[in-house]
Amino acid sequence: MAMNSSTTKSAVAFHQWLDLFRWCAAMLVLYTHTMNRFLVPLSEATGKRSAFYYAASFMTGFSHQAVMIFFVLSGFLVGGALVKEYRKNGTVDIRMYVVKRLARLWTVLLPALILSFAMNGAAFHFFAPQAEGVYPTNLEDQSDLVSFVCTMVFFHTVACQTFAANGPLWSIFNEFWYYMVWPLLFPILFTRGSIWQSAALALSGILILLSLTYWQFTGSWLAPYMLIWLLGVAAAVIPNPPVRSPGVIGVALALFLLGTRLAVRRTFWEDYPYSELTFDIVLGVLFALLLSAMKECHRLRAPIGGSIHESLAGFSFSLYCIHAPILTFYGVAVAAMWNMHGPIKPVSAVHWLFLLTPVILMIPLAFVFSLGTEQKTHKVRQLLDRIIPKHSSMRGGARNDTITLES
Repeated sequence: MAMNSSTTKSAVAFHQWLDLFRWCAAMLVLYTHTMNRFLVPLSEATGKRSAFYYAASFMTGFSHQAVMIFFVLSGFLVGGALVKEYRKNGTVDIRMYVVKRLARLWTVLLPALILSFAMNGAAFHFFAPQAEGVYPTNLEDQSDLVSFVCTMVFFHTVACQTFAANGPLWSIFNEFWYYMVWPLLFPILFTRGSIWQSAALALSGILILLSLTYWQFTGSWLAPYMLIWLLGVAAAVIPNPPVRSPGVIGVALALFLLGTRLAVRRTFWEDYPYSELTFDIVLGVLFALLLSAMKECHRLRAPIGGSIHESLAGFSFSLYCIHAPILTFYGVAVAAMWNMHGPIKPVSAVHWLFLLTPVILMIPLAFVFSLGTEQKTHKVRQLLDRIIPKHSSMRGGARNDTITLES
């Protein structure tokens, strides 16, 4: 009985750690995008620079890594669930899998696109002179119905720019297609069906990845970066973690992040773009090893804060999707009303207030937004479940009438 109690506590603690990783990654992206817009880079600042300035600049170097954490977590939670359910029931419900994935994305994405359009329109309506140079010159072309539909069906970064110039949404393109390709790769790796049928499905998935990667013009390359996503799947399904101590691998991950931040300058990624994938794979491996070790640790301690992490993670997706247009509106409004144009070198409390206000305000704004989006995901799922027609399924690679998957 004691063992069962200990295992239950460890499982609860693990889910709290997952929630902590999610909201911290979203906050890192928000913080970095805020500082990149409004803070003069440390390398370009002249004169005396405070320790707080150094610290604030140092923390801007982790937003890309945060997105890689998202990819690993996505593979762990979504891809891993598909494997686990097949191992448990011998079946997978592709239809319900698609319903859940679309509900999760569209519930937040579509309102976020509408909000982006509204924020851009308000900025030009109220502060048109100051908006010049802040938005892309082809913003009008990115704000038509075609761009909206293109982004809605996840072809932005391939067939169009992201609607309303909401740049961070590039990663949603990657996420969606990882979701869609994974069921095609899944049979050849895990099911006991026809090897030829499984190989044909896998080949079609690979061709989709390569084709979309060929046409992709921004963001992280779709096909190579699915390796990061698959590392999360591996962490979810491998029963015996290669490294059993979460502490050891956690320290290794922290040292890697700090070491690369200190040793590698941004110009390095510009001069050697292909090297970034290598660093990202190392990061993905370390984080996947951490998840694997934590998952199997029967004495895992909960993070400080406990259940609060679930609440913060509950609107992290909303935060990620809406922060860019709100940041832009904030910059334009402050420039117009207080003549404070970014980027700036902070030398007073007023400057720091200007820099940190959007970070602080974005949290309650994202929470309120999530009340009508993320918190309604189950209702959107029910709606899609009624709309999307049922079809026959696969059991172990053969056609069948019953198939289930929870993710």
